[in-house]
Amino acid sequence: MQEGRPITFEIRQFKGKNMLKLVYEKEMMAILHAVNQWRPYLMSRHFKVKIDHDSLKYFLEQRLSSEEQQKWVTKKLGYDFEIIYKKGKENVVVDALSRRDTSTDALVCGMSMLTADWVDEARLEWDQDKDTKSLIHNIKKGSMTSNKFEWKGNALWYMDMLYLSKDFELKHRILVELHASLVGGHFGFLKTYHRIKREFFWEGLKGDVQNFVSECLVCQQNKGETIKTPDLLQPLPIPSQRWEEVSVDFITELPCSEGNNVIFRDCG
Repeated sequence: MQEGRPITFEIRQFKGKNMLKLVYEKEMMAILHAVNQWRPYLMSRHFKVKIDHDSLKYFLEQRLSSEEQQKWVTKKLGYDFEIIYKKGKENVVVDALSRRDTSTDALVCGMSMLTADWVDEARLEWDQDKDTKSLIHNIKKGSMTSNKFEWKGNALWYMDMLYLSKDFELKHRILVELHASLVGGHFGFLKTYHRIKREFFWEGLKGDVQNFVSECLVCQQNKGETIKTPDLLQPLPIPSQRWEEVSVDFITELPCSEGNNVIFRDCG
């Protein structure tokens, strides 16, 4: 976990003689498996292991009574970690993931991203937008030639998607919520676009999503480039004398910091 949120999950089933081991030993094997699974991320940094088995907290201080326990200690050498006891009732999410579901009937519910606040905010912006007010008036009067627009539930819909004007401020909130928030997940352009398109419509939606995702600071800092590999560098003609040619390198299109968004890298 990082900042209280899970990054990834791992599961492994006990088989054969491991099924007969004590709970104490099974818990330790689970820790060793997790540490080995995420070894590249744990080496050379301090991390915490939270478990609901109190005695494991003192494992490194106990007298080793078997050859297997000695192997466990050997495998943990080189890691900077601490084992923290956490009561099972305080760690119900982990227990839920590791327990078999015995329920025979399951109810699957579809979840909409639309919220009452968003619809209410859209109504306020419809009242302030001259073109949208005219559109709603024509729909209510029945003079619309297009059947794609509909006034239903005191809201304006375009092919079952909530309609927003191009200049609505609500658009930015939707982009933030469905891309950069905790539930947004910082997905790529296409996945973010399709998530928004299922519920909302406005002119230029695709371009707005593409610009927002491409300019997302978190995505730029944590994701690799997906552009085509550039060609090899080509040598420039050698000048015949000094200062005949001057080359300058800039790093541009950076987030604004203290009024600056360009870095002057070198000059030659």
